[in-house]
Amino acid sequence: MTFYRLVVLAAYLAATVTSSEPLPFKRIVAVADVHGDQRNLIQALENGRVLSHKHLEHTTDAEQQVEWHADASDPAEPVMVVQLGDLIDRGPLGLQCYRLMQNLYAAEGANEVVRVLGNHEILNMLGMAGRYVTDEDVAEFGGESARRESWAPGGEIWTMIRDHYELVHIYGGSFASKYSGGQVPELLPLARADTIFVHGGVLPALTDRSIDELNEQASRMINDGALKNPLFLSESSPVWSRVYALGMDEEACPPLIDVLRHYGVARMVVGHTPSEGGRMKVRCGGRVILADVALSRWMARYPHHGHPAALEMTLVNATHLERIEAHYGSENDTAPGKHQLLWTVADGLIESWRNPLGYRWYKVAAVAAGLCLLFLITSTSWMYNPLDVKGAYKARLHENYMEASGEYFAAKPTMVVMTVERKEPYVQAFLWSFLAFNPEPRPHLFIINREDPNLPREVYNMEGITVRNATPLAATGYSQWKRALYLDHIDALDICLQEDRPWCLVFEGDTILTVDFVEKFMRYVSHEKDAAMVKLFVSDHWSGWSAVDTPLFVFILLAVTLLVALYLRRAAPLLSWKERYLCGFCAGLFLVCIVLVISKQAFERVIHTGPGVDLLPTTVDASSVATAYPRESVRPLREFLQDYVHRESDPLGLDLEQYEWAKGHGRVLRTYPSLVQHIGVYSSARSKNQGDFLQVKQDSTFVGPLYP
Repeated sequence: MTFYRLVVLAAYLAATVTSSEPLPFKRIVAVADVHGDQRNLIQALENGRVLSHKHLEHTTDAEQQVEWHADASDPAEPVMVVQLGDLIDRGPLGLQCYRLMQNLYAAEGANEVVRVLGNHEILNMLGMAGRYVTDEDVAEFGGESARRESWAPGGEIWTMIRDHYELVHIYGGSFASKYSGGQVPELLPLARADTIFVHGGVLPALTDRSIDELNEQASRMINDGALKNPLFLSESSPVWSRVYALGMDEEACPPLIDVLRHYGVARMVVGHTPSEGGRMKVRCGGRVILADVALSRWMARYPHHGHPAALEMTLVNATHLERIEAHYGSENDTAPGKHQLLWTVADGLIESWRNPLGYRWYKVAAVAAGLCLLFLITSTSWMYNPLDVKGAYKARLHENYMEASGEYFAAKPTMVVMTVERKEPYVQAFLWSFLAFNPEPRPHLFIINREDPNLPREVYNMEGITVRNATPLAATGYSQWKRALYLDHIDALDICLQEDRPWCLVFEGDTILTVDFVEKFMRYVSHEKDAAMVKLFVSDHWSGWSAVDTPLFVFILLAVTLLVALYLRRAAPLLSWKERYLCGFCAGLFLVCIVLVISKQAFERVIHTGPGVDLLPTTVDASSVATAYPRESVRPLREFLQDYVHRESDPLGLDLEQYEWAKGHGRVLRTYPSLVQHIGVYSSARSKNQGDFLQVKQDSTFVGPLYP
């Protein structure tokens, strides 16, 4: 325990232990729904240090003498034991469970044994529990007739219930009727021990009566056989209500707080509805404790059933608590998960989260990891995919590299790639994609080479590829560099004018083509009649996603925000609505960032597995990485650029000038997803995925014989 916690505890004890008033109970131990599992009932009472561990050796002996645990044997520190109902049905030993609790009551001494009615007690007294009754349970009673007799007026269990069971039990408290007209007291702090114990929950409709009056009314009805009453058979009945367990925070917490204030208690402990994960849960800021964990081994419909759980409340004095905890194992069992702190003086509320999925954190992490792996596996066509262990694309390069090009269809486009002197072997990656991803016959490829040292010498002798060496352009400043881009594009358009092809495709040297590039381009672009320019790559120059994807990301962000906020509405009731939506917004941003970082073009190609390409109008002026021009646009664009580059004013930028020119001469379209990738963006800076491209540089088998 830290020094801070010691100081808080010392101050708390000094403030609360100020009188010589005798301690009514040192501990309160509660066990929820048992459902015929005598063994786990005994184990739960042992885990709560109520019974001695010897009882498990005689679980079928109903007449055994009760032996209290050492921590429950001191008359100076008595223990209150509360059983929250539903001892019967589903399991085979319901009768033994009732007799065990009766024996415990008979031997209570300084301790106190409290038994609360559950809905299954009411069903059995009415003879309506048929579908929950097992053959083993009937046999334990000695047959159906004996079982009915035991539950009928005057029978063994009926008498126990009439004489010793309560509809609701309250520890402490001070009642203020909703009809009294007086001031309703303020809500007690969680440090107070005042608590209501009930099977399902007490709703505000009953706050016109005190707990004693409710119990007296229930006792009269049982004695008179008047059980078909809303007090016992309605969704708002204390034995049937599930509002505090299953209702949304807005539905559950306000009425709960109202009830707690009217009865002058700090919390309510309920059973009836098993919690997910086999662990007790708290809701509404610790104001209700869900103690039902599907204790019975015969509650197989719940994945985490069969936990012998006991709730323990340790008192400092008659009115204040030291801590609240749950036990799933004995005091000597220190295995993780065997003990669960719910509230302490020093730390306050500890367990405030619910998990509607019922999964542990590592299961959720495993699912997330599996989804990420699925994305990687399904995107094996990504150039840098590390899962391409068989080297399928590397093998295709070797097969296609030196083969003859054959004849070319007249409809194939003219393709021109421009290179400049670079330290990185970008052009090798472009040639690799051109050869490996485009089955023969391929289009003719023209290379305008300005002394790029990475251009392999073999390319000069390849059929279907023409290399034109050009004088290097002096780049003494940013303005000169932009002017060089204009001149390169003018040279590329000149080549297109010499070729009789319907389309002219111009690429920068640091691009890479996607699979079946030419086939996709001809299928989706060559029939376009009104376009002045088609962008084959439109990107934000970071992730491969383009500006037109913004609505998708906005949708993802809003959807994740809403889903997380709805989840936290139940999972974290202590958070305000602003905090829930802030958490959701942060989660949405995180997801968008993950998609941007890991997906690049690969994720687009996963979700576009059908035709694969669409033509879309674009308003994005950026990116001259890869552009297609119909033949009728080549000459006027060439003249426009030639005129502009010779002006004395500094060029504004090739991207913007081409875009502005094209808008006045036809439609400007883009291919979606982009038909090329801009690998220079990913590798030119150390912070932009340089490691993947370094693998291309260092692995000669990856780029095949093109690597020098």
